[in-house]
Amino acid sequence: MAATRERIIHAASEVLTEEPNALPSVRTVASRAGVGASTLRYYFPTQRELLDAVLQQTFAQRFPDGGIRDVAVPAAVRLRNCLEGLLAPVGRGEQAREVMRGIMRTFLDPAHGQDAAAAMARINEAAGARVVSWLEVLEEQGELPHGDNRRRANVLLTVIDGLSLGRSLHGGELTPEQESAVLDDIVGAVLGGQPQAQAGSSASAHVCPDGGRS
Repeated sequence: MAATRERIIHAASEVLTEEPNALPSVRTVASRAGVGASTLRYYFPTQRELLDAVLQQTFAQRFPDGGIRDVAVPAAVRLRNCLEGLLAPVGRGEQAREVMRGIMRTFLDPAHGQDAAAAMARINEAAGARVVSWLEVLEEQGELPHGDNRRRANVLLTVIDGLSLGRSLHGGELTPEQESAVLDDIVGAVLGGQPQAQAGSSASAHVCPDGGRS
């Protein structure tokens, strides 16, 4: 039984990989897994439960811990490495724009309605849980004061969302050095220290009223 369940998750993951901006249908996943729709429903009564299982596995595979437990490396560096992993799939330039177009088509198209809204909510929850797991490790190691890690994760993910969007905008993308400074600042703030820019890095850009950056 476990093998069938894993086969279904693997099939759904493949479908999402091939069409990352489309919601996998039960029929498509069942066909890919070589099972009937009723069998799929036995293991995953709702699309939400299937999506949860796929996202949990996908986030673990695509966004590894980045050495978060390696105490030989400063905590700020470990957390930053993990956050950079979240940005990696976005890419830059045209790749980032295509990723953003796909997100818009899937999650802003009224035709997708409540299904898209529910899927986005689950994706956000999975991303938040992944970041919380990293923060909990640092908390256990005494590198992070005890606190509301979900709230901290929300702050970090809001910054990641902003950087991702910026990468997709013509003229809105920060340089790698500026992105580096932003990540240094937010990691320093979350860990309870003072923001520290790396030597030689540019100051973070700020959006000006005319749409430019200072």
